[in-house]
Amino acid sequence: MNVPALVLGAILGAVIGAPLRALVRPHIAWLEKRSRRTWKVDPLIQHCECVLHAPNIAVGYIGTLVTACMMVLSKVACGVERRMLVVTGPSGNVGAELTDLLCSRTMGSWRVASRRPELMADRVAASGGQSVRFDFFDSSTWSAALEGIRELFLLFPLPGNKAARTAILPFLQAAEKAGCRHVVYVSVFGADKAGFIPHHKIEQALFKSSMTWTVLRCSFFMQNLFRSISTHGEDIARRGELFIPAGNGRTTFIDARDAAAVAVEALLHPGRHHNTVHHLTGPAALTMNEVAESLSVHLGSAVSYTKPSLPRFAGRLRRRGVGWDSIGFMSAVYSLTRLGLNQPITGDVERLLGRPPRTLDDFLADQSWRFAGRSWT
Repeated sequence: MNVPALVLGAILGAVIGAPLRALVRPHIAWLEKRSRRTWKVDPLIQHCECVLHAPNIAVGYIGTLVTACMMVLSKVACGVERRMLVVTGPSGNVGAELTDLLCSRTMGSWRVASRRPELMADRVAASGGQSVRFDFFDSSTWSAALEGIRELFLLFPLPGNKAARTAILPFLQAAEKAGCRHVVYVSVFGADKAGFIPHHKIEQALFKSSMTWTVLRCSFFMQNLFRSISTHGEDIARRGELFIPAGNGRTTFIDARDAAAVAVEALLHPGRHHNTVHHLTGPAALTMNEVAESLSVHLGSAVSYTKPSLPRFAGRLRRRGVGWDSIGFMSAVYSLTRLGLNQPITGDVERLLGRPPRTLDDFLADQSWRFAGRSWT
């Protein structure tokens, strides 16, 4: 009940009761003389006090009803507020494209968690989103990123087994404890069988969690050709070399924009992608020689595939300052390509988006300027 309102009613009754007795007693004496019968003042006073108390009691009950309604509305409001979609890795291949797509949509609450949130704060805020500082390797930044979380887009920052063990897995557990219900995770082909790939550990942890999930196993991203971490762009632009240890294997290059479009659907409509693995590929399985030929056409200068060995590849990247974890991950992916395990083509992109995936030529027609301007992502 609304205790303050009832207390106020009692106080008013007590304050009014004494003056009321003084006012009523003379009239009662006159009535007794005229009617020749005795009138008891206290019951009359009590009756009058009850009448006077009634509005206050009504106020008390109305206050209780209003309080209860406010509590219900508050819980509903909190539920709406908790429908928070959190995006990690907003500068990654898929994360950057996903952020662009979310910025172009009118939607509910969403938040970008980034090591440098100031770089995208205005753009995200313009679409109703939030930007917060976040680092997988600094757990003190996790609580702000996870506040009110409902859905999570999880993207590996720098794939490596150490990072998976010390940062990504603990963060995933923190997200679960914070109330996350659905996770969309960007993985790679072969993660279900290749236990030495860090994505394998994350997938297994997701499958065992209480959260629902959508795993996007993606083939080789076209954007990797100019990612700063891969340094492929430097070899292509400066040396005219496609320096990738994939042998004669084929891979189904996919545009990260297609993967991001699928990720948006899985995040905004998780029920349609409940506990599902999607295998996302491009429309063709290409050899690195074919990729080099396409690069030559769109860049207007010759690019050749040098087919380096794994030790030579690792040595060059290490001299450029690339970490061993990243080198190990790329070497594992290219080894799978060399063995022919990255060449299956699926129709998942077309089935999910209602259109065919972009081709490598489509992609290079849009993005070839990056090689001339050394604009790596």
